[in-house]
Amino acid sequence: MWAKARCLAALEGRLPDRYTVDVAFKLPIPLPSTVAFGAVATDDGWLLDLRAARSGKPHLAGTIDTLP
Repeated sequence: MWAKARCLAALEGRLPDRYTVDVAFKLPIPLPSTVAFGAVATDDGWLLDLRAARSGKPHLAGTIDTLP
């Protein structure tokens, strides 16, 4: 859940007033570790990606969809 919250915090100021978030947790994040966050804007919101910085193994994948 911390990973999801941190991904949303990284987009602070760029998110609409109303949105839904859907994430899939892929692999646990071992501590300590370094991760890489990626976000791509789409017509409907954002695509999120959190991966291990070295190996590229996925930890989280998700979408943010804008609500009317």
